[in-house]
Amino acid sequence: MLKDTPRSKQLSKLRARTLTTKSSSTSSLSPVYNSVALQLLIIGLIFISIITIIYFNLPDINHHDHLQQGITIEIEDENGKKIIDVDLPSQPGTGGVSKPRPPPSGSGSKTSSFDFDTPINANLKEQSSDLPGVFDKRMKIRETFIDAYNAYDKTCHGQDELVPIGPKCHNWVGMGLTIIDAVDTMYIMGLTDMLKEARDWMESSLSFNVNRGISFFETTIRCLGGLMSIYDLTKDKLYLDKALDLGQRMKPVFQTGTGMPLSEINLASGHKKSAGWTGGSVLLAEVGTIQLEFQSLSDRLDKEETREL
Repeated sequence: MLKDTPRSKQLSKLRARTLTTKSSSTSSLSPVYNSVALQLLIIGLIFISIITIIYFNLPDINHHDHLQQGITIEIEDENGKKIIDVDLPSQPGTGGVSKPRPPPSGSGSKTSSFDFDTPINANLKEQSSDLPGVFDKRMKIRETFIDAYNAYDKTCHGQDELVPIGPKCHNWVGMGLTIIDAVDTMYIMGLTDMLKEARDWMESSLSFNVNRGISFFETTIRCLGGLMSIYDLTKDKLYLDKALDLGQRMKPVFQTGTGMPLSEINLASGHKKSAGWTGGSVLLAEVGTIQLEFQSLSDRLDKEETREL
């Protein structure tokens, strides 16, 4: 049993004094804390009230008279004045707003009324409506394209890309990306000899039996998109047949639980997977920008098999 000594009595008094001091400090701070909380609450209520007042007093632009009516724009042409009436939309979903195009229905329904059986007459000829210097600019662009393509063709013909510093060749998907990318430009620029050589290569050497994982997105926008573009310009069935082969090889990439395509596809085996750098996620930018090519292929084939993807 501990005895009460002068030293133990002093320690007991010191502990009691310390506890009393802490208790009094806490009690004195409580009103301060409560006061700050009350002030913050009042400021928050004032802020919400101001926002509410501003919101309900904003002008309703949907009911302005000048938006309910059309406006007239006067454009001068060679024959004097030509009047064009432009109707601005009034309220969302009412007059002046075109209705969205309904989705295609039934077998062979196309998403466009364009006549896909008629070649597009694209050329770089000088037009009577051209402003001064426009045709010269076109020719300069044409010369630049020829120079760039010839550099690729000389070093990397049949491969994907030319690395300009080196020079070196880079194969990303292994399908002659630059050639498929460029053939529609060759047609538009009137480069018939260059286009013929590219077509000959595509007919004899272009194969989609690539036995490795490649980018589904890049293959779609560059290969499938390039083939559909040159087909629309020429109506050469070779390009459509190649596009159909490629589209069918890429179908497995859509066979997922959600229907969302994965980012890599092996065109030889059909094996698909997500790219490692995506962390297994589906990229919205890729999913949302492949619709044009697959819809285009379905329209030209007049079949549903690729639209349903």
